[in-house]
Amino acid sequence: MLFRWSLLFTAAVTLGTTTAALSGAEMALVPVDADGPHVIVGNEITVQAGRIVFLEIRLSDWDADQNGLPLLRSWLGEIDSTGYSSGLQGVLTPSTPACSNDAFCQAIVHPAAECRSDFSVVPRCGPGFLDTNRPDGVFFGLNSFFGSDFVTLDLRFGDVVLSGGVIDPGLATYGATVVLAVPSDAEGTFTVGFLPQSNMADDAGLLIQPLVLTSARITIAPSADRLAPTNRYLATTAGAPGQLTSIRVTLSDLQPPFDIHNGRSMWVGAPRDVSTNSGKPGSGVPGFADFSAAPLQCEPHVADFGSFGIVEVYGRNIVPDSVYTVDVFDDAVPPNLITTSTMLTSRWGDTVSSFNSTWQFWESADGSVDVVTDAVAILDAFASVQSAPFKTRVDIAPATLDHRVTVVDAVHVLSAFSGNPYPFEPVAFPCLP
Repeated sequence: MLFRWSLLFTAAVTLGTTTAALSGAEMALVPVDADGPHVIVGNEITVQAGRIVFLEIRLSDWDADQNGLPLLRSWLGEIDSTGYSSGLQGVLTPSTPACSNDAFCQAIVHPAAECRSDFSVVPRCGPGFLDTNRPDGVFFGLNSFFGSDFVTLDLRFGDVVLSGGVIDPGLATYGATVVLAVPSDAEGTFTVGFLPQSNMADDAGLLIQPLVLTSARITIAPSADRLAPTNRYLATTAGAPGQLTSIRVTLSDLQPPFDIHNGRSMWVGAPRDVSTNSGKPGSGVPGFADFSAAPLQCEPHVADFGSFGIVEVYGRNIVPDSVYTVDVFDDAVPPNLITTSTMLTSRWGDTVSSFNSTWQFWESADGSVDVVTDAVAILDAFASVQSAPFKTRVDIAPATLDHRVTVVDAVHVLSAFSGNPYPFEPVAFPCLP
């Protein structure tokens, strides 16, 4: 239910008046969990991008000598949303998946989560909740009024004991849980804390001061580099979303016998979403991401490439051990060159290096071909293992890629490990000079 903030202040807090805490009360935002691999040290959680993070509001030290003066009757915590953008890249958001009932939220978020319709046009799981079954809850077992308000990004939580107050138990107590989504492009460390109006009040309605507000830190762990060189794709980003561009790929230095095409150019065609599961366009499968793939073609294609994020460029002339020049143009007449970059492909059969067991991903290609890494990584992808490398890193055959990973790809890695060269031959260049 929507928290009635005015009632809370009227019933529990006498504004402008304070009572002293012996050594300073504390309201802390503490990381406790994530929906994937994570490491928690103190108030910092290290987690991969694209994960959901659970933080708890914890209250302590309002009466450090535990003599009952003051008693805690109410608390109010307001999350400072400016911290959502405090990392190097990406913006955290409250996690609010669409829902149809409480049971859905309780199944995918937490047994105490609720499906709510008071902060969104469509019902959504609230980005926070109170777990009333927690015996370490600050007002556990008491008749209290808890509420939360998710209308703005500054999420608000509060609780009021209807009469009296509680003695400081001498350890941090649980107030509520906050659920934040980490975007897939997140980088750096995000510091998320409270707005200064957050408070704790005693049984006489006096604000307990001083009050220390402690922030949580969310640090983004290393993950597989989608832009690292692969055997058969060029991973490109071109322009900002909303900007019309075209992309020219020049075959600068191809491995023999493809070097007969050195110096020739082609253009990136229309991107399309391809399922990482089936390899088919527009056939997303729940639990499997789509990626944007675009073929090389002879004529320029003008599009809002930036809106696709990473575009995986492929074609018969994207081959291992080769160098390409990628030029991005605007849509002026004649077009103006915006950026130029040099892109490489990895050694034939070299798809990954070691497996990062802490964060459950395969490191980028390392210049060597190894059965226990490169072949195993392809078999993981074929079996749809959760920690398998991204499809474009292990999709290396046939000559014209089919966006599928099969045992055939693994056989080619074994052939490369045995010293056999890239097996496909060049064909006549498809474009006019």
